[in-house]
Amino acid sequence: MSAADDLKAARAIIRSLSVVPNGDCTYALFAGLELFCTSLFLTYILDSGVQPYSMHGEPVRHDSGCGQKMMRLFANHTYPIGVDMGDDALTLVQMAKDIDSVRLHAANSIRYPADVKPGSASWQKWAIEATAESVAHGRFQGKKVIAAQPAGEVFIDTIKMSEPAEGELQNAILNHLKPKLQITPDNVLIKHVRNDSKNILVMASDRTELYRHLAIYEKARLKVGAISVWPMAVLRAYTHLWARHMGQDDPVMLLDIGQRCTNIVICDSANLYFAHSSPVGAKGLEIDRMIDLLNSEMDMCRVKFRSAYRNPQVNHIIFVSGHAVDKDIYAEIAKRAQMSAQIGDCLDAARIPRSDQAGLRSRAPHANWITAMGLSLSGIQSTRRYHTINISRRELTHC
Repeated sequence: MSAADDLKAARAIIRSLSVVPNGDCTYALFAGLELFCTSLFLTYILDSGVQPYSMHGEPVRHDSGCGQKMMRLFANHTYPIGVDMGDDALTLVQMAKDIDSVRLHAANSIRYPADVKPGSASWQKWAIEATAESVAHGRFQGKKVIAAQPAGEVFIDTIKMSEPAEGELQNAILNHLKPKLQITPDNVLIKHVRNDSKNILVMASDRTELYRHLAIYEKARLKVGAISVWPMAVLRAYTHLWARHMGQDDPVMLLDIGQRCTNIVICDSANLYFAHSSPVGAKGLEIDRMIDLLNSEMDMCRVKFRSAYRNPQVNHIIFVSGHAVDKDIYAEIAKRAQMSAQIGDCLDAARIPRSDQAGLRSRAPHANWITAMGLSLSGIQSTRRYHTINISRRELTHC
């Protein structure tokens, strides 16, 4: 499929959505969707005016002069705004470079209105207004954003697959996924991570849903630098906020407990091994049997990890949802899982003064910050290699 065909298809989809790009948009949003991957996360970059960030936080452009120098100076201080349109809240975070680490520069989290269904036309209208208002009236610098689709829109699977012959990996992944996906093949966008010679972690999403989100950002007059996926954002945040202080680098289980779901990641400081989104959230964890259900899903993740990798066993939990969930619930989960545990508070890890933490917690007591933080931190250089497949084009791109 050519770029022109992609453009026609994208415009047709957008016309069918309730959010329609206006004619005076600041960038030609859908002039060809190209797949682009950075060395930590795989992104979709729009090839007609959206200026992607390099892994140093600089725009990918080969011109020189005052404008580029000024952008480099700016990028040395703040990273793009990470936007997490989750299952129950809109969360925006902008991280900044410190002398020898990173720190939080600006943040905001807004729960979805009770009478608004995520994905509906009224939700889209609310999301446009809330996102634009947060960026315009908060402490955020610039309008470049790195975003992620909600966990519920991303299909994740681990494939046990030996290194195939050159050129055969693409078809092998496609043949494995097709029976499991409820997405039209031409609309599927896939990323995959290979951590060893036998296992591939695959993440897939619907192109139509991606366009829906891009239309929201365009209406809010934000410049989309990239679209990532939540497991890679969580890995990025863990790497920069906790891993260097752990004293060891065995795989850990990260639990981000939201109000409606729990995102589970198994990783070490550099590798994403396993990811899963459970439908059990904080609202249900006051019920005993729901804690048992979450624990059974955690056990499933550990079993699959053990069967796939020869790494040390996962025996430690970090509750990266921090103070958004009652400590007694954390203690009960860890006790039933028979695992050591700690609370990984994102606001503490991002070196926010206590007075500012109190303000954020009072405005957003149940906020989950880690995905948005990881999205913002995605501009930091990494040497990790990831791969992406665009099913409709039948291409395999190595970065």
